[in-house]
Amino acid sequence: MEPKRTIDCDVLVVGSGAGGMLAAIRAHDLGQRSVVLEKTHYFGGTSALSGGQIWVPNHQFMSGEDSVAKARKYLIAITNGNVREDRIDAFLAEAPNMTRYLEQIGVGIIGDTFPDYFMEVDGSMFGRSLAPTMLDGKALGPIFFEMREPSHLWKAGHRVALDWPDMHKLIEKPSGWQFSIFKMFARYWTDISWRRITRRDRRVTMGAALVCALRIAMEKRGIPLMLNMRMTDLAESGGRVSGATFDNDGREISVRAAKGVIIAAGGFEHNQSLRDTHALRPTSAGHSIAPGVNTGDGLLAAQDVGASTEMIGHFWWTPVVVLPDPHVPNSMVPGPLFRSPGCILVDSDGERFVNESWSYDRIGNKVLAEGSGRRSSDPYWLIFDSRYRANYPIGNLVPSSMASDKAIPREWWNRFIYKAGTVSELASLTGLPSEKLNSVVAHMNDAAKTGKDSQFGRGDSLFDQTMSGERSASPNPSLVPIDKPPFYAIRAYIGDIGSKGGIRVNANAQVERADGTSVPGLYAIGNSSASPFGDSYPGAGATLGAAMTFGYIAAGHLVA
Repeated sequence: MEPKRTIDCDVLVVGSGAGGMLAAIRAHDLGQRSVVLEKTHYFGGTSALSGGQIWVPNHQFMSGEDSVAKARKYLIAITNGNVREDRIDAFLAEAPNMTRYLEQIGVGIIGDTFPDYFMEVDGSMFGRSLAPTMLDGKALGPIFFEMREPSHLWKAGHRVALDWPDMHKLIEKPSGWQFSIFKMFARYWTDISWRRITRRDRRVTMGAALVCALRIAMEKRGIPLMLNMRMTDLAESGGRVSGATFDNDGREISVRAAKGVIIAAGGFEHNQSLRDTHALRPTSAGHSIAPGVNTGDGLLAAQDVGASTEMIGHFWWTPVVVLPDPHVPNSMVPGPLFRSPGCILVDSDGERFVNESWSYDRIGNKVLAEGSGRRSSDPYWLIFDSRYRANYPIGNLVPSSMASDKAIPREWWNRFIYKAGTVSELASLTGLPSEKLNSVVAHMNDAAKTGKDSQFGRGDSLFDQTMSGERSASPNPSLVPIDKPPFYAIRAYIGDIGSKGGIRVNANAQVERADGTSVPGLYAIGNSSASPFGDSYPGAGATLGAAMTFGYIAAGHLVA
């Protein structure tokens, strides 16, 4: 057995997502010796799988259009006041400073036009989401292959990396969009020298671009990042947390942190036991799209030293599809899929139950609302027609205008995707009540004619019309008929992108006990901690925006 190894530092960061790496960089820039330890063989965590957007009100690209007061009004409204206002205030005060700091350390970010997720609420607006700029994988050197591979959601044909401008083309379909996609594939396949090295695209986009930019900033500063380090417990000395112990393939590594420890290790979404204990209603780890290694190591270690929890039964919900292929991970149903006009979501009784144009977390909260009787393990059905199939990606499937149904594996039919000449035949294939399904489809076809969804108000809000509209559709861009055979169905579930509740922290990201006192030397950020936004999801990039802002705050407070 190899001898125990001891590492000394000032600031120990557990986890290598965007929030953790940013915290380590800022601590270093404030004169501290920081080190990052990552559980897996790849850095980046859930951040690397994400779209990389960062939700930051009043950021530097908004030209005075936003304000702290306006954003605060919005956040208090969408959370019904069920938040710790000191955390909201800390976020609003420091988030713009965090994004300016990103630019200072060489992380490229650009403004985007995404709307907030509750555009019907006072204080909402467009443009609070930022996106990372694209990087060239070849220029990254070994860093490229140490990064967690991006989600297939952000790849066309499982290979070609997409950035947000590409995604907007796929969603909005401006003139020439198909030629743009063709050029992307041509660029990928003609990049012969890179194809000889890897099937992965040399373009690094979305969350992968964000974590790679932060990793480069770490390398420039000589900040160590150690992989394959699973935290087993936290160490205490003199009444404070003073480090942690890690397992490195059976070898014990002890890290002593003179100033303290920042837990940025993700949530507990893949720990079914913790889900069964804490979730407000039955949920399944098998329906999470977060990395399978997110099993709550940080949460459990923090509880062992007295940490309390907050919102522990809540998750960041999203519709997901489970593909009949053990080698392909669960797929988040991208917003443009279930929001795009010309489809509906129904339950096993054939009933619509939600405004499909809502954001993914909002749909999940509606489906699993207390008293609904629904569970995340219950299947739901996405119903659409051939026009929709031709225009929109579906899970891992590109639109049929780019690859016909013949490209779908034979074994996927009538297990993952169903197809029939009439709505009644589709109901028979899926086991849905035929009369009810025909009635629901007829209602949506009438709504497309009148421009008004009398059931759930789909298409009424600016968010609906902006994020789920077709420019050519009239009178309501969010409402398009489902009337072009053949008709299709895909089975979906309510899954998650991570746990929303976790370790209780204060406005400085200090871990708190049940009595409200802090655990000296211990901080938690990101999905390791409870969300500052309560059970709401303000806008695209809210998870990363909070993680990175409180990582920035934690580093500053810890070394003060």
